[in-house]
Amino acid sequence: MDDRVGRARGDVARRKFLAAVGITGAAALAGCSGKGIGAPVAADEPEDGGETPDATHTSPDLERWVDEVPRPGVIEPNGTKDGQPRYEVEMAEVEQKLHRDLPPTTLWGYGGQFPGPTIEAEQGEPIYVRWQNHLPDEHLLPEDPTIHDDIIPYDEPGARVVPHLHGGNVEHESDGKPQAWFTRDFERTGPDFEKKDYYYANDQPPATLWYHDHSLGITRLNVYAGLAGFYLLRNDHERALDLPTGDNEVPLVLQDRRLPTASNSDRVSGRTSSSTSASTRARRCSCTTTRRRRIAARAASRRTALNPCRRSCSSTWRPRKANGSPRSSRTN
Repeated sequence: MDDRVGRARGDVARRKFLAAVGITGAAALAGCSGKGIGAPVAADEPEDGGETPDATHTSPDLERWVDEVPRPGVIEPNGTKDGQPRYEVEMAEVEQKLHRDLPPTTLWGYGGQFPGPTIEAEQGEPIYVRWQNHLPDEHLLPEDPTIHDDIIPYDEPGARVVPHLHGGNVEHESDGKPQAWFTRDFERTGPDFEKKDYYYANDQPPATLWYHDHSLGITRLNVYAGLAGFYLLRNDHERALDLPTGDNEVPLVLQDRRLPTASNSDRVSGRTSSSTSASTRARRCSCTTTRRRRIAARAASRRTALNPCRRSCSSTWRPRKANGSPRSSRTN
């Protein structure tokens, strides 16, 4: 009896622990740390002298079960290429209501919606997809220019995107490599860009896959902005299992979002709305500039701290011969 009671108490304790971890994880995914959505990942704000947490950061309380579960429609091919279906999927900025009691939210979406339209493909039947970038030059969210700043052209215009089929067995030219990005109408492309029409062989077992943006340094921002959608791979065996189909098959995607209200709608997108006062814009600009300077200074101090160690190591370490005696060599 005591043993059963002890196990029950242990299960309760584990459940409480997992619940606490889950809440913490959800808060981290949603960016609930007092920093803005575009805050740098690799450089946390200092505990002493950090920014004051944003009082409008928490999403509003919303009534549950008042909206139908949104179901992204299935996209149809626009034509064929080499005898195979060919799709054209546009990436654009859209306004979409995410809840009955919320104003329209500015998003980036595939096919003019969030989540993007579902692509349904058949096992063993390849398709082509032309991903079309019609996004504005200014990003919807604030970028952190210190991430891979040596290889990412942050100072050049254009929204960088490159779709990736998550879980797909895909040729490397169509895999959406982080440096295969392209801007509006392919005006500028990354060093790994190879083709405009992506080829998906669909030579793998049926699965629920999803496509999303994969651009180096801003994957988190582009997906947060809304660039994600379903890719369902099917075959006859799956259909023979008599699984739910049609209206009874409900695709679900769970994503954390900070939702807008009348008071913080301009903060959600990272842009300044027309109703925002000049003083608010100035404070926000100053805050962003200060944060970037602090990040740059911190990175510089890290490099300075590492250099003496590197010089010290190079002046004392010398390679040794096979017999263990030091090999004569110059040191830097």
